[in-house]
Amino acid sequence: KPLSLVHSKFATPYVSIISFTTLACFFAITGEFEHLAMLSSSSVLLIYLGVALAVIKFRLQRQNDPLAFRIPGGFVVPVLSVITILWFLSNLATEKMIGMVIAIAILSLAYHMIRYLKPDSISDESRN
Repeated sequence: KPLSLVHSKFATPYVSIISFTTLACFFAITGEFEHLAMLSSSSVLLIYLGVALAVIKFRLQRQNDPLAFRIPGGFVVPVLSVITILWFLSNLATEKMIGMVIAIAILSLAYHMIRYLKPDSISDESRN
């Protein structure tokens, strides 16, 4: 709940931004910046991979929908995106890959623990 507070003047989640920035500064100061940058870029690649896969899924589900958004090339752009992202991720050093998997596992565990401890608050927010 506190991370979702929105600033009255700027309409931004200021507590979340401050928390993320503080955490990033802590990791940058205590560790190597290279590790932080690698973790950040590989995490963004995973998000883009999810988006590209979602585009493919939605295009398959809504092929006959005349109101669906279409771009030239059909499946070419999302398929090339998936291939490129997988190629980038496969070229990560082993320790970077392990670090990324550990970070995702810790964050997933934290998410599920929060969800388990407060199922009503998360399900209510997701409905809005």
